[in-house]
Amino acid sequence: LAEELKETDITVNCLMPDAVDTYKTRMAPNATPDKWIKPKQIAQMLIALCDTEENIINGATLTMFGK
Repeated sequence: LAEELKETDITVNCLMPDAVDTYKTRMAPNATPDKWIKPKQIAQMLIALCDTEENIINGATLTMFGK
C-alpha cells in the first residue's frame, strides 16, 4: 500500500505491539504486566508516526516490545 501511495502525501506504516497492559491481559495466568507495553506508549508512537512535519517513515513495520 505504501508503494501505491508513494506519489501522494499519505504514509502507510504497520505498528505491531507485543503484549499490551490492559485489564483483560492482567487476568491471564502468570501475567507479568510490568514487562508489557502500556497503551500510552502505543499512543505516543502513533502520534509520532502521524507527525505531518516529518513524513520520513513510510512502508515500515514497527515492532514494539516491552521490557
